[in-house]
Amino acid sequence: MDISRTIHKAEAWMDEIEGVTGVGQGERDGQPVVEVYVRDRETARKLPAELDGHPVVATVTDEFTPY
Repeated sequence: MDISRTIHKAEAWMDEIEGVTGVGQGERDGQPVVEVYVRDRETARKLPAELDGHPVVATVTDEFTPY
């Protein structure tokens, strides 16, 4: 599946999984990944290792604040 469709699908996690603060496309070793921003490591453990064949990479970060 195309990574942009996978990202769109993963954006639902922001409402479904408490602690997910953002979702975007990243890159690891030249390959696209689903980058998921989470508040803590416990939330990261709730995520699958991959989605639609694309690796899911969790990054612990502070809450995003719009300007």
